[in-house]
Amino acid sequence: MDDRVELRGPEDAERLIERGREAGALAALRVARDSVTPTELPLVADGFGQLEHWEEAAGTLRRATELQPEEARTWEALGDALVLSGRLTEAMVAYQEKAWQVY
Repeated sequence: MDDRVELRGPEDAERLIERGREAGALAALRVARDSVTPTELPLVADGFGQLEHWEEAAGTLRRATELQPEEARTWEALGDALVLSGRLTEAMVAYQEKAWQVY
């Protein structure tokens, strides 16, 4: 089966990951990133994280924080993705922003 047939959103990417079809999952996530609502962006970022594409996860989460800066969990997830990308200074900023959203 051609992976390109299944590019509808993060759910399709998750199914492809489970089947070991990482290239198709990555393509599905990239399509989803540009077509989902702001509240769904963290789900797309989670998919990138499952594939250990931390830079793409961080970029997706950064976009989510720009669109919904009040979401503390998204700031925390951004911090986590940045840590895993080795971008510790940026991660600290994200974690601090999360703290401001919580309190």
